[in-house]
Amino acid sequence: MMRVVVDGKPQLGLTADQKRGIRPTRQFEQLESVVLTAAEATEAFAARQKLFAAILIVACFLLTGLVALNAPAFETVFRAIAVLLNLALWTALFVILRRRSAAWRAALPERASGLAAAGTRIALTPTGLVVGTRLLEWPSLRIDQVEFSKHINRNATRYEIERLSLASASEVVVLDSAMIRDGHHVVGNAWQRLQPA
Repeated sequence: MMRVVVDGKPQLGLTADQKRGIRPTRQFEQLESVVLTAAEATEAFAARQKLFAAILIVACFLLTGLVALNAPAFETVFRAIAVLLNLALWTALFVILRRRSAAWRAALPERASGLAAAGTRIALTPTGLVVGTRLLEWPSLRIDQVEFSKHINRNATRYEIERLSLASASEVVVLDSAMIRDGHHVVGNAWQRLQPA
């Protein structure tokens, strides 16, 4: 039976709502990738955080500009409010980025565990999964464990596949979305090919 973990907590199987909430991944006939070193994975994580920060910084400046432009009657009060809002957003950004970075550093050893060695080729082909030079045919693989992160917004709950443990008759292969180049595509495509009915 496939083990399911959502946000680090084991649960009994997937509900129908959870299956519908799994974030779809663009499908590829073939996909080439490589296992990243911890430093490379951290660099990729940092790049995503910089993009997140840039978006929030632009939002801060736009908010400040809008308030300043639309405050003719009570200029001083609205400018003070804009400055306070900006400070609040900057503080929130700082706290969010520190928490994400701390969570990443804490999770890195666990995420790297069980993976093939850094630099190992990972490829998804129509016939199977290639790890290094070994071809594991799709019919010989089954999902031993799937790990999801849960994301809740106003309209829906989405589940993103973070990690798959695939079992064959002789070995277990771990695919981690953060520790493999284009990992979300690799993990998502493997899930689509092997997911239980």
